[in-house]
Amino acid sequence: MIVEASVPVHPTEDVLKVRSAVSQIFPDGVLGGDDDRVIVVAGSLDAFVHKVKDQRIKDSALMVLRRSLDGDSLHFFLNKQAAFMGVVNFTSGDSGLGDVEVKVTGGAEELLLELS
Repeated sequence: MIVEASVPVHPTEDVLKVRSAVSQIFPDGVLGGDDDRVIVVAGSLDAFVHKVKDQRIKDSALMVLRRSLDGDSLHFFLNKQAAFMGVVNFTSGDSGLGDVEVKVTGGAEELLLELS
């Protein structure tokens, strides 16, 4: 499984806070990017799954993830402000502040089974 999350950093935002937001959801990922965009690459969604279960939003998560399923890949969006607080909150990807765009390659079916 390869997880890549990308989020824009607007001029009014502190890049360190945006990096922190992404790290809250993907703590095991490797952070990169620049002053305009933060990127994290991870090999699992363990922390994400744990948060979904703790928040008791498995049904909502499954609905969003199944809709985004394309073969063995997923593509979905998370709210950047919620992520800063360590909360998983799915969006449609059209937030004015920019959302965390998540692409998962490989392991999609296993993830859905784990959440079922």
